[in-house]
Amino acid sequence: MTTPTAYKLKILDIAIAAVVIAFTVWSGLVVYGSQSETVRVRIEGSGQSWLYPLTEERTIAVSGPLGDTIVRIENGTARIETSPCPNQTCIAGQQIQHVGDWNACLPNRVLIRGEGDGAEDSEIDIVAW
Repeated sequence: MTTPTAYKLKILDIAIAAVVIAFTVWSGLVVYGSQSETVRVRIEGSGQSWLYPLTEERTIAVSGPLGDTIVRIENGTARIETSPCPNQTCIAGQQIQHVGDWNACLPNRVLIRGEGDGAEDSEIDIVAW
């Protein structure tokens, strides 16, 4: 009966493991390394567009066909606070705090979305709007 022999690491095994670990760390830095960019909120309505940083607290009234939609920026987020639309789903909708986040009051034709300088900064397609 033979006893199993222990496998000994060779130089090539260590080199391959080091390359895999280095690639994993590098890809993590590429994907997640640019998350510290400044996020701004773009507010669109009444044929106009405004851009505000999420770091400054303020309340903005945006006129629409149904009346004023109130957008509130505070604590690093932006949200629709009140709106004259009948179903009020925009008020329960997403808060804007990252690039690519968006919320809209479709009946009142008001859109808010997160923008930045990074690669994730993308336009909302016509189907969503």
